[in-house]
Amino acid sequence: MGFHRRVRPFLFAVVLLVALVLVAAPATPQVPGNFGAGLPASPATDVDRTQTTLAPGVSLERFTRVTGPDRTRISVLRADLSLPTVSADLLFPGVVAGRRQLTAMATNAGAIGGVNGDFFDIENDPSDTRLRSDAPAGTAIAGGELLKSFDPVSETEGRKTALLGAD
Repeated sequence: MGFHRRVRPFLFAVVLLVALVLVAAPATPQVPGNFGAGLPASPATDVDRTQTTLAPGVSLERFTRVTGPDRTRISVLRADLSLPTVSADLLFPGVVAGRRQLTAMATNAGAIGGVNGDFFDIENDPSDTRLRSDAPAGTAIAGGELLKSFDPVSETEGRKTALLGAD
């Protein structure tokens, strides 16, 4: 009996499940400034820009990118990891094949922000849940320890893994 599953990336998932673990300061909107600094140039038009300071050294920038008839809502979480009060680590549901909402894991960890960036086992046929786990399928590293790795061909369709480190 074969075991078939297809893992697809979430629409806006790009990086490992990462959270900024620190004491949250009240969110305060900022006066419009140099939004998008450091982002690559694009023929698209960016509209509806906002930037909010979540805590000292942590900000959230949101804007809509318009390319012809298409509109994409973009959120950029910026963190100054050189500050002693700002850190990043993996949000982990507790077991390798476990699943839990990102917001629940971030709240449990005391994080003020999280980035969902894994691949998930979501099986092609939604009516067949026997083989579907909805579990994250990518590499997981927490506190410098490898928790799990993956087969780059079968589990992520050949996509590369990005890792964050102190250096």
